[in-house]
Amino acid sequence: MPNISEVLRDTLKSPHRAIPILRFSEDVTIVEFLRAYDAVPEGDLKYLPFEAIVLKSGVNPKELLGAIIFCFKNVQASKSALLAMAEHPKVLKKRIQFAKERGGTRDRDALDTAVGFLPSPKGGTISLNFGAIPNNGPKPPEQAPLSEDEDVNDLFPMISDRQQDWQEGRTKLLKGDH
Repeated sequence: MPNISEVLRDTLKSPHRAIPILRFSEDVTIVEFLRAYDAVPEGDLKYLPFEAIVLKSGVNPKELLGAIIFCFKNVQASKSALLAMAEHPKVLKKRIQFAKERGGTRDRDALDTAVGFLPSPKGGTISLNFGAIPNNGPKPPEQAPLSEDEDVNDLFPMISDRQQDWQEGRTKLLKGDH
């Protein structure tokens, strides 16, 4: 049996510190392991080797370690996303402050690009999300297609249609030709 305790001890100080994170998982291997873990009396958990619980659960220890790693990756990514979203307004506020300063060209351009006043850089963007948990929840309702009289550009006009006028106005303001 691989020494999972040692791996978890080296990274988490104790294999038992993994348990709260594992409770976020629906992975069959982790669920079976947690079923066996939860059946152990709390006082025995201090003395019982982690591997004994793995054996009792009947799961493959290598699969369990892989599932633990996968689970931690997803939970830590969620924590990072929450942290980034929580701090984003403060970062944006600073970016706006810097954009107002004399050397704030890059911040101004980034803000103008973000809101569509400037085109985004050439080339497509591909977002790959490895390890995402599939959403097996209810499907959103089907949307009715646009009628022949409706056009998506009428419903949501392209900001680029007005971009040339905005750019000319911005250039005049920057030159002081207003």
